[in-house]
Amino acid sequence: MHSIGKGLIFFLCCLSLMILRADCAAAVDLSPENCREEHLSHSDMIALNSNQYHQERPIIIFFPGSAECSRPDAVMRFVRDYHLYDDLHADFLAVAIRTKGSRPEEWEEPAGDLLAFLAEKYETEPFDIIVDAVSFGGCGACCLTQLLQDHEIPVRELNLADACVSSCVTADWIDQLALGGTRVNLWGCYENTRISKATRMTIEALQDRENVQGQLFSCTHGQVLAVAVHDFGLHQEYRDAEQE
Repeated sequence: MHSIGKGLIFFLCCLSLMILRADCAAAVDLSPENCREEHLSHSDMIALNSNQYHQERPIIIFFPGSAECSRPDAVMRFVRDYHLYDDLHADFLAVAIRTKGSRPEEWEEPAGDLLAFLAEKYETEPFDIIVDAVSFGGCGACCLTQLLQDHEIPVRELNLADACVSSCVTADWIDQLALGGTRVNLWGCYENTRISKATRMTIEALQDRENVQGQLFSCTHGQVLAVAVHDFGLHQEYRDAEQE
């Protein structure tokens, strides 16, 4: 009887470990049913019920552009319409701010909200952090990356998709973040908008800098991150080989 009991305990422990590993390997679920809004001090955060904040899963934090940033539903519609994170084995957060997001200072306090949220989770169990941004969301992405570095929480990767806002996201700041240990990818396009021009100039200015990569695509301003994901293989390391 005693040996049967020990065997049962061993079996249950193995089963629990298998379930845990299966959960860690589960692909991101961006369905509306799995998304919830959390009202922070200066912003609304979109989190997934399935987020695990576990060392075996990276977390991707998405900063939207000014056209979507004030409406959580619009933020998620952008993510889903472009299929940015389908089939990735990752956790996910996105931020929606309560202003138009067209001025750099509007992103500072929302970035602070995310810092406080992430620091608490990270203290329990460290995990890889990846920050993605489109358009004016680049201001918030750089603010958060800087804050995390200042609090000795490493950011593995910062992706700025046509997001080098000339009044905020400067070449010097990006270089500083890269020297702080974050791999910075600058993705741009050939459109004639002010932010597209600024991104191209920033890519040129940083083309020989350590830990910085730049790439230009023939697409529209709003498509840059999607092209980086689907055509250039951004985040491919977090996708199953059979899904490629």
